Amino acid sequence: HAVALPPGEGSGAEAIIARMAQELDWASPGQRAAVESALLALMVLALRHATLVQTSQSGTARQAALVARLRERIEQRFRQREPVADHAQALGASLTALRQACAHVAGSSPAQMLDDRALLEARRLLLYSQLSVTEIAYAVGFEDPAYFSRFFTRHVGQPPRAYRAAREG
Repeated sequence: HAVALPPGEGSGAEAIIARMAQELDWASPGQRAAVESALLALMVLALRHATLVQTSQSGTARQAALVARLRERIEQRFRQREPVADHAQALGASLTALRQACAHVAGSSPAQMLDDRALLEARRLLLYSQLSVTEIAYAVGFEDPAYFSRFFTRHVGQPPRAYRAAREG
């Protein structure tokens, strides 16, 4: 599936690709993690623009606006791990309306969108920081590091330490 980027976004994608190519040209510790990070950044960029195209094709304009506001709120507050009902209330929408808008526009539930953002940050911290798994759990808003490890394992398929170790080599 090809995604057309708006004129201003092309240079950002080119910079990511150049960084990935540079990493592929030389072997050094963390090379694989750096390449995966660049690829992930490129995929997020494409996904965001593909979603914008889908948004204009499905759901109402009002639903699309609600989901866009939710995405902004998630980006600002994902570390607080607030319940979906709190987001709905803050956005001035009912829980049902928010769930329907997310299903129609994003093809996902609001809870899944919250989890996806927390997981993206957790992966980033595992790959590019020296923080312990406990510190990462707190950084992404979990009060219980053991629960974070179970959450991460359930969604990613391997525990955080194993995820980090598999990508360091």
